[in-house]
Amino acid sequence: MDFGAIEQQITDHLLTKITDADVDIIPVPEEDTEVAPRFAKRKIIVAFASEEAEPDENINTVVQDVNITFAVLLQGKLLRGEKGLYPLAERVKKALIGFTPDDCLKLTYSAHKFVKNENKIFEYVLDFKTISTRVEDIDDETSPNAFKQADFIPIPE
Repeated sequence: MDFGAIEQQITDHLLTKITDADVDIIPVPEEDTEVAPRFAKRKIIVAFASEEAEPDENINTVVQDVNITFAVLLQGKLLRGEKGLYPLAERVKKALIGFTPDDCLKLTYSAHKFVKNENKIFEYVLDFKTISTRVEDIDDETSPNAFKQADFIPIPE
């Protein structure tokens, strides 16, 4: 599973739903300098946050459901009003609830949390969860369930 590709899919979906000129929407950058908001713009940053596997109940091939969380960081100078983070958060929730990234179930909304207020920039994070499946990579040659023709003894007639 390519978490970077899913971050980009979520970002692209948000870009189709939130088209305000004063909002930057990006996947989490490699460099911290890209995270700092510009003076007049609000920022939405999409990031993979966690993956937790459910126990495997199978006796042969391992098949596990995984609970995946994506965090959407909101940054801005205002909380309330048309340009505030509170209404922006509601728009993000509306846009992402039910969106289906590749190889995942629909996103569900999980949490809205205050992160910090630093240098007059407020930060909040919205968490969205989904479920996917991890499956054991079976190598036909080494699998304990793989049979070779030589393993069978012919039965005389």
